[in-house]
Amino acid sequence: AYETYLDAKLQVDAYSAEILPKAKETFDLISQGYSEGEIDFLQLLTAQRTYSQTNLNYLESLRRLWQQNVNIRGMLLSDSLQ
Repeated sequence: AYETYLDAKLQVDAYSAEILPKAKETFDLISQGYSEGEIDFLQLLTAQRTYSQTNLNYLESLRRLWQQNVNIRGMLLSDSLQ
């Protein structure tokens, strides 16, 4: 359980430190390019979808991290009735 927690923590840290800021910067640049007429609408939609999916992946990583945190602290008995 602790190894799974560490994996989730590393993933959350990577998303918050590197992946999300880069995805946001990319989306902002493409939005700016679209507003200036340099980028077409399909590229803007693709960038928006990528940024949204990146945020969803980050939230899923946070969920896994907190789930493992709860499991380690013993607040939740996982698979206790099986």
